[in-house]
Amino acid sequence: METKEYKVVIGQETLACSLDYVDISHKPTVIFLHGAGPSNKEQVKYLSDLFTLNNQNVIRFDFSGHGDSSGLLKESSLIKRQNEALGIIEHFNMDVNNLTVIGTSMGGYIATSLAKVFNIKKLILFCPATYDIKAWDVPFDERFTSILRRDLSLLQSNIKELLANFHGRSLIFLAEKDEIIQPIIVEMYQSILNKEHNFTHIISDCPHPIHRWVADKETKKDEIKEEIRKFMSFA
Repeated sequence: METKEYKVVIGQETLACSLDYVDISHKPTVIFLHGAGPSNKEQVKYLSDLFTLNNQNVIRFDFSGHGDSSGLLKESSLIKRQNEALGIIEHFNMDVNNLTVIGTSMGGYIATSLAKVFNIKKLILFCPATYDIKAWDVPFDERFTSILRRDLSLLQSNIKELLANFHGRSLIFLAEKDEIIQPIIVEMYQSILNKEHNFTHIISDCPHPIHRWVADKETKKDEIKEEIRKFMSFA
């Protein structure tokens, strides 16, 4: 696998992007969307060779306010992240008719928002979050936090609407010791996604930040890779 680095201007921001490939002439079909907090595109690189060795090129990028991208985190928002993901997909001319979207935590919610725009074939979610629809265009400052703290705010999520036209296959990874994602969120995703084609795998002893936690745990990385390999029907 080889990697080519890019700087892509989306709106007012310059986003750091990585293209992982074996044959660079292929349109990318896989995009990673990282989560909030100290997250970035490098934390999921360990998964890329699963796809590149099966002739699928991968795009990883840092949302604004993260990693090597421009911007301030407090000036970002859910809608801004969706627009950045859409801009990256367009910039790299990704094959939207054969798209695999992989999202972690907040990135999992952004991944579901893309399912309303594209006919996503496969959705892989790590500890996916969800949010009150009122938080959609609110900057990540105290206003955003105040919405999340409201009682029952999670019940105002719009993931049912976002996933209404998703008819592909999905795989959800859950962390056994997740201190962030409440069981009600997991139940919401599982009840909405097509039960016949939705698969769930629990990583034992794992806290919420799965990718950071497995960074020095090769057996756990292999466990995750094996589940994805089976899900994607890779040899």
